Formats: sequence, structure tokens, C-alpha cells
Amino acid sequence: MSGDDRAVRGGVSVEDFGVLFERFLETVVHGRERSSPLAESLTAHLGVDPSTLSVVVEPMSVAQRPNLQRALDGFLAASDRESTLVGVQSPNRAHEGVSIAQAVQREWSMLSLGAPEFSEISLGGGEVLPCLDYGVYLVREEGESFAILVSKGSGFSEQRVEVIAQTPGRASQTIAELRGLMRKHNVYRGKIVRFEANEQLGGVTAVIHSLPRVTRDEVVLEQSTMDRIERHTLVFSEHRDALLAAGRHLRRGLLLYGPPGTGKTHTLSYLIGAAKGWTAILVSGGGFGMLTDVVSLARELQPAIVVLEDVDLVAEDREMHQGGGQGALLFELLNEMDGLENDADIVFALTTNRVEVLERALVERPGRIDLAVEIPLPNAEGRKRLIALYARGLDLQVDDLAPIIEGTEGVSASFVKELLRRATLLAAIAGVAPTVTGEHLREALTELRDTQIRVPDPQGGNEFGLPSMRDPWDPTAGWR
Repeated sequence: MSGDDRAVRGGVSVEDFGVLFERFLETVVHGRERSSPLAESLTAHLGVDPSTLSVVVEPMSVAQRPNLQRALDGFLAASDRESTLVGVQSPNRAHEGVSIAQAVQREWSMLSLGAPEFSEISLGGGEVLPCLDYGVYLVREEGESFAILVSKGSGFSEQRVEVIAQTPGRASQTIAELRGLMRKHNVYRGKIVRFEANEQLGGVTAVIHSLPRVTRDEVVLEQSTMDRIERHTLVFSEHRDALLAAGRHLRRGLLLYGPPGTGKTHTLSYLIGAAKGWTAILVSGGGFGMLTDVVSLARELQPAIVVLEDVDLVAEDREMHQGGGQGALLFELLNEMDGLENDADIVFALTTNRVEVLERALVERPGRIDLAVEIPLPNAEGRKRLIALYARGLDLQVDDLAPIIEGTEGVSASFVKELLRRATLLAAIAGVAPTVTGEHLREALTELRDTQIRVPDPQGGNEFGLPSMRDPWDPTAGWR
């Protein structure tokens, strides 16, 4: 058959359509009922008609795919179990998923058997875990037979596990064992997990992420401000037992607000790195649509910090926003924050450039946001520290920094970072890098001042920023 003949039309190839149509004609003309190949395999394996047995169905978040695979691998590795894996094919499986109920229908079926298919999921550090997309494990254990079906589900937001067994209770017991193994071998524990949009799959997925190391001295804030932030997050957790003994709850919220580029995300990067053994979950953009899964993961892996970047996207004051979808996400966020148990050692860390538009029920109620910290544009001393920070690795030969510090009044930390980068480029063009002189800095400053968009500051004056739609957790994106 030519490539054109195999072209997919409406989601089903011509070849697959021919097979299905032939089965349809056999059913209509001959009145025959055809079992699917999967049903025939289940019948042979279980020793009884599978349509007479009950099935336990367990939906799971798509974020749990690597945990489920780890659990399955551990479950099937038991010395008293034998298993065979068969793949399941279906022209519409990407839209409908596959299920045992489909397989045991007493009519022609689109399900067929084939080679198992896996998707490779990165676990960080170069480790990749092959995870089953669609397939059935035919399991035998001490004379008892049962089957475990895995399907990516009918949508990108979930996957599905089904168990069918010869005896009552075996299916439920298997699901319980898998759940326990998933908790025990959770691949996200102590890692940085990011919920991000996946354009290929048309949804949101969880990936293990990495951030550049940020030390405390690289966070250019007032000492007292840093002390408050650390006390509310890291130090708070160190006194967990004493607080619980005194009847105090552990859940808490932190809001960092201020103009773009001042270092809100940078500050949180430091906290994440300093929180040894914690799980960090990063949420931005499309990830807000999976808040329930995010908080469920945080509960399981606490102590945890849940970072909601640009929270104003979903938590705008109800009197200001128009869209019902945004309001639904706001209520979901409030419910998830309120629904945490008293002993849940979880920090919600929120950032925004527009604190004035946030929902008051979020920011003005203790127990949701307990500490709000403004991350302002850097003052003269802060800009001096930033120049020193971003001049690391350079031979900075400047007799007097005062004109540069004065000339950067009203700029953000990201502006200062770009200033040093531009000056280094000018030095490289002149053939003297890594030596950077005052002339290079002055020329770079003039260039930046002339080309950057000036955004009016509601408090007066002007803010010079680097307009960007870049990923806030991209290590090359600068400060936010």
C-alpha cells in the first residue's frame, strides 16, 4: 500500500478502516459476535469469561506516570509473581484511551494486540524512565491470575489503571499495593518539579527541573528583609515539632511583589536551593490548570514549597476580572490553600508584578498569605552590589563607579545584569575582554537607555525594564 493510501483521514488510516469495515460486514451479514483479541487473551489467561468479572478502575494524574511505572516494576519483580506484557492497539486510543470494558464487549472491537509502546520520561541527571503508554500485564501469583491494564486515558490530564481478577478483592488489593509503592518510590521527592505546557501533547505535564545555584550573598536585598523571608520559610520548618506541640498549624503563604526584574524569582531560587531535602513545585502559565494535582503532590512530598509565578494571572480581584475560567481557578487556589491539614509543612510562595489587582481574600487573610514582602527597585547601594555581582569573572577597571551608579537610578536588577553583558560585548569587540573599562560601561549604559522601553511607574518616575515573554524559570532569563 502506498504512503498516500496509508494517509490518516479523520484520525483513522485507510488500512485500519478497511479492517474495521470488514468486521462490521461480518457482524451484519453473518450475525456473528467477535471478541477482540485482547478479550480472547484475557479469557485464556483468567480461565473464565472476563465479562463476568468485576474491574477496579483507578484514574491517576498524568504527573504520576513515572511513579506508576516504578510501582509496576517493583510490584511485578516480586519472586512469587510471573507476568507477560502485551501492547494494545486502537485507532482512536489517543482520544478515547483503552479499557477492559471495551475489550470484553460482545461485538466487534477496534482493540487489537501488538508490541508494547513506551514514552521516555526524564528523571533528571541524565536518567530516563520508559513508561508504558497502552498495555496489559498478564500476571500469575500462587495459582491466581489477574491482569493490569495501563492507558494514557482519554485526555492529557489523566491516565488510567484497571485491574481484573479471578477472585473478589484481588483487584482492589493490587491497586492498593501499587498506590503504596508509588508513594514509596516517588521520583519527585526532594526534587524541583515543574508543571509546564506541552505543545506536542496539547496539555500540561510535570517534569523534573533544575535551577542554577544561588547563594545568599547573590540575593541583593536588605539583610532584615532576607531574615524575615528565611524565618517564615526555612526557620519556620526547623521548629516544626515545637509549633505542632503548641497547637500551631504549619501551612503558610509568602507573597513577593514588585516591578519586573527586581529579583522575585531569583530570591525564590535561593530559597529552593537552601531548603535541603524539600520538594519544590513550580507553577506558571498553563500549570495553574493543575492546582489540585500540584497540591496533592506537595502533601505527599512535604516539606514542600509551591511556587506560583505571576499569580495575578489567576488571582485577580473578582470585581476586576471578567472571565469565568479565571474565577474558577481563583476559587480552586483559595480552596486548596484552605484545605491543607494543620501539620502540612507546605509553603505557598507567590510572585506578582501587579499586587494592586490581587484578590483581597487571598492577600489579606492570614493563613493564606502570612507574609508579603516588596522586592523594590535597587537603591544606590543595591546597584553597587549588583555591579560587583555581575562583574564576577571580569577584570573591571573603572576608576569611579559613581557616574554609573547614578546613571542607573530607577532601573531593575535585570537591567544591571544586561548592562554588564553589553559592556563585556563591547570589550570583546575591542579585543580586550575580559577587561571592562568605565568607557565600556558608559557606552553600554547609553545604548540601553536609548533602546529600552520606558514603562510608567504608578508611584511616579520611570522604570527601565527589559520587556520579555521568556520563561521565568529559564536560567538565562535574568531576574524577575
